[in-house]
Amino acid sequence: MDLAFSGSRYVTVGEGLVLGVHRMDWSIRFTDRPAMGGDNRVAALFRHTGEGWRLSAWIEAPLAPIVYLRRLYEARAGRLGG
Repeated sequence: MDLAFSGSRYVTVGEGLVLGVHRMDWSIRFTDRPAMGGDNRVAALFRHTGEGWRLSAWIEAPLAPIVYLRRLYEARAGRLGG
């Protein structure tokens, strides 16, 4: 499994609370079936405790289908020179 995070931004949303938003590219390779992967948006809430920063909440959202299809089309057009 491969994970890559980019475009990370952090915002203080309360005392001892920070919201981080990221783009996450992931892929998984299997031995018995085709690989799969994607591009998700991630929001993570971090809470400061006496022991340091801790992950408090995590949510992922894939691209909307129309955006995903547009990116596939653009990638194909780029490979075809058009």
